Amino acid sequence: MSTLKNIGRPRVDDKKVVEGFVVKNNKIICESDSVIIANESIDVLNLSTRSYRALCRIGMLNLADLVDQSFEKLITVQNLGCKSVCEICDKLKDYLECVHPINKEFSEHIKSNAPLVVTSIDCISDHIPIESLNLSERPYNCLKNNGIDYIMQVSSFSFYDLMKIRNMGSKSAEEILKAVSQFQKCGMNSIHTKRKFIRISDGPIKLLKLSDEDYSILYSNEITTIGQIINYSLNQLVNFFENEQFSKRLFNAIHQYKEECVKTGNAEETDGNNYCISKEQKEKATDIIILAKKKLAFLNSAKLEKYLNRLLNQIEDNAAVVLQVQDIREVMNSHQVISECEEYLCRILERNQYNGIDCIEFRNLLPDYVDEKIKERVEKELLSSKIIKLDGEKYFMNYPSFCDFLDKSNEYLYAIMSKRIAGKTLEEIAHESGGVTRERIRQRESKCMEKVLKAIHISGGIVQEDIYKYMYTTYDLNSDFLKDYLHLSSSSIYYLNYMYKGSNRDKIKKPPIEALDDTEIPTAIRFKIESYVYKNYVKIENQYIPARRGYIEDALLPVFAKDDISFDDFIDFTNEYLNDLGMSNFVLSKDSYRGRYNKILQSDKVLTKHNQMMRYYDISSRNYDELYNTLNLNQFSDVEISARKLFDENSDLMRDYDIHDEYELHNLLKKTICKEDYPNINLKRTPMIKFGNANREEQVKDLLVEIAPIDVNDFAKVYFEKYGVNPITFAANYAKYISQYNNQGIYEITVPPLNEGELGHMKSMLKDDFYLTSKIKNMFMREYPNENPNKINHFSLRQLGFIVYSDYVISNRFNNASDYYDYLLTSGDIIDISKYKYGIIQTNSFCSRIRKYKESYELIEFFKYKYINIKRITEITGFTKRDIYDFCKNVLSFVGNRFFTIASIRSEGFSDKLDALGFGDYFFTSLLQENTQNFNCFRIGNNKIFRAGTADLNFSDFIEWLLYQTESLSMNVYDACELISEKYNVNVEKYEIKNSTTGTSMYYNESTEKIYADYEVYFDEI
Repeated sequence: MSTLKNIGRPRVDDKKVVEGFVVKNNKIICESDSVIIANESIDVLNLSTRSYRALCRIGMLNLADLVDQSFEKLITVQNLGCKSVCEICDKLKDYLECVHPINKEFSEHIKSNAPLVVTSIDCISDHIPIESLNLSERPYNCLKNNGIDYIMQVSSFSFYDLMKIRNMGSKSAEEILKAVSQFQKCGMNSIHTKRKFIRISDGPIKLLKLSDEDYSILYSNEITTIGQIINYSLNQLVNFFENEQFSKRLFNAIHQYKEECVKTGNAEETDGNNYCISKEQKEKATDIIILAKKKLAFLNSAKLEKYLNRLLNQIEDNAAVVLQVQDIREVMNSHQVISECEEYLCRILERNQYNGIDCIEFRNLLPDYVDEKIKERVEKELLSSKIIKLDGEKYFMNYPSFCDFLDKSNEYLYAIMSKRIAGKTLEEIAHESGGVTRERIRQRESKCMEKVLKAIHISGGIVQEDIYKYMYTTYDLNSDFLKDYLHLSSSSIYYLNYMYKGSNRDKIKKPPIEALDDTEIPTAIRFKIESYVYKNYVKIENQYIPARRGYIEDALLPVFAKDDISFDDFIDFTNEYLNDLGMSNFVLSKDSYRGRYNKILQSDKVLTKHNQMMRYYDISSRNYDELYNTLNLNQFSDVEISARKLFDENSDLMRDYDIHDEYELHNLLKKTICKEDYPNINLKRTPMIKFGNANREEQVKDLLVEIAPIDVNDFAKVYFEKYGVNPITFAANYAKYISQYNNQGIYEITVPPLNEGELGHMKSMLKDDFYLTSKIKNMFMREYPNENPNKINHFSLRQLGFIVYSDYVISNRFNNASDYYDYLLTSGDIIDISKYKYGIIQTNSFCSRIRKYKESYELIEFFKYKYINIKRITEITGFTKRDIYDFCKNVLSFVGNRFFTIASIRSEGFSDKLDALGFGDYFFTSLLQENTQNFNCFRIGNNKIFRAGTADLNFSDFIEWLLYQTESLSMNVYDACELISEKYNVNVEKYEIKNSTTGTSMYYNESTEKIYADYEVYFDEI
């Protein structure tokens, strides 16, 4: 035989011209049955002239010479092209198959009149594009140019069939065969397959390629024909034979038999309607599909729903469908279900592409009732098809990066792209390129990117950088953020700018801070955006504060000044805190303390006191209408008083507003008073309040005239009772005005008395039991305008029949003021103190007496300023104080440790026998408020919120408790307002809830408008 010429073509695997036959001793032998076939001349093949002469020229004159050759050697023969080689291969194969079929028994069976059976076989779907093979450019173009667009068109092609295609090379043909083979291995378990129903001949079990031992197992189970088991699934075979290894061999043999029938053209495609099935099989198939629909509802797939519904509709008429779904595992293991599971997992992984998903967690994303084998199959298929990738212990979508698609073969274009990626402008690159225009560089860049984008499209249309698309196109995040915070490469930044910056030029992007609560953006990226947004901030107590001294101090007030603290100590603590944060540039020197103190004095976050003491108090978070209405500052005219007077006379009000002393009250009034409403009030010197044209010296002398003679110390006490000035302060700053009247420790002053006419006339006018001293003086001056007002003094008031106190008098028909107040508070069943004469309820003595009656439940407030006597309740209903104490015990037992109002426990079903009284919530609130041994409360709005115990309470405690009652430990502020209003009958504003988080572990987020139990809860949520 002549030497074959090697023309340097690419090497392919040695592929024999015809399979199933070998040459030994110049004889052709069939490998399957060792039958010898005559070694005829190549003339029997009826080859074309070109092929025949080419073979003769190299000495290939008989069939044995051809059978022993490989396709690679033939294609290297001079003047023997691909088409000629394919012709030789096909005609040789046809001749040998005609002379001696390899599977003679099978061929004879097909020619017989064997009964037909309906079965199914999986094959590649008709419309899967060849792009899914991921071919290189040459074989791809070769197929497309010859009208081959779908994988199905080449799925049955042999190497020789491919070589017949115009311009097809051996290397390209090998690549296509390998790609189709790989695709079929993966494709049979994916959306790329379809199930085809065929009608084939039944036959003896011997037609299956099994061992004698396997045949014995079949015969022992009375299986003699293929039709008895041809439609069994692998699971059904395992269940029937109880031998997994044998069942797998049998299942594969049956599948090979089906394929052989299809390849030889002895299978007729059908819809399966000619197969007889029982009613029980139909009912079983229906139940299985319904069960599958329930189990697969988590996929939320309209496509899968449509598929299962179609199966249901076909059960009555389509026998093949019934055969297909005789086992739930068959449905769950179908390629449609596997495909949807893959898409389901990929959707989840796409949403977590930045963080990835832990391997164990990834598989557990499918419900527990999905078989572990199915989970494993889905996972393996996603990995083998390179849809996902494993990085460490986490799965990610397997996207290539933009840089992977850059064409490095053209050094010039690659150099331009490298410079553009590095950030150089078109002008700079044009200049460096030796006079090339800017437009020319732009065109080359555009051309290069067109190729890149086309390659990306062919590979699947997405790159790793696209996970940032939504964030980049929605929010105003610049390249500095991408580089410094996301640490993206310059090529990734270039890609994002090129792809999305120009197309979104007219779109108004949102500020980055809004991205912090956008759940479409991965949590890890949002934390980096948070760092970027707050790069000029400092985090204090879970709140971002601008990195400026004033803001930092305001943020640290609730930390260091929650209780009384000196200004110097606060500044020292603040300096130490700043040093710990590495912000020593904000630390104050001792020389600067004074200037900073003056600024803090004006802050609405503190109440200042004497001796440079202060306390955190969020002034802007409260409503002060009730404070000013109750204090009634307009009652004072041309007088100077200490804030101590107002503080002592309104102890309940001070507790409700969390005011600790007269200095805090004075500072609060100074920072909140409206000058238009109170134009005549002067609050300059703490704790004194000056009304109108008050004259301190005249005020002291006027009081002395009223009550002299009096002991020096007693006078200081009286002045304290009337004006609230501390006796020590009086001695130091006020006693000087009347020192000339001090006679050995007694203040004495001569005042003109009332004459008999004036005394009688005034007695006839003064019929009431209570008067303010100033009121009597005004009455006297109105009657006697030309007389000396000092005639109304302690001496003359006693002459008029009154017991004299600091600034009021009581009729001497009572022993003292307490007797008079007892008379007022017990003289009726229903008492309305709002109708009392002005001045009565403002006196300390009255407040003390009514407090005693309320604490003992002698009087019960059922509406503001309105009281009912317990005796009256007992007379009418029989209820006594014992029943009130029982009511408090019942409430204590009902509420446990939770916060509550009367309205809230009513909504929860609480009731008591006292309900029969018919009073509203105000009455029952009063009962609990006085039971201080078991309950404490705080005022919010026009209501009081209670909790069992004696610990101090505030609104922040209540809000924090509410959060811990929720499963998420968080709540929208508007939902909180609605809940507090509807359940607790308390109206609060959004800002009150927001401010309640200050100085606590709670966290409020502006974007979500939600409050969280702490910052960690917020972190977990986002």
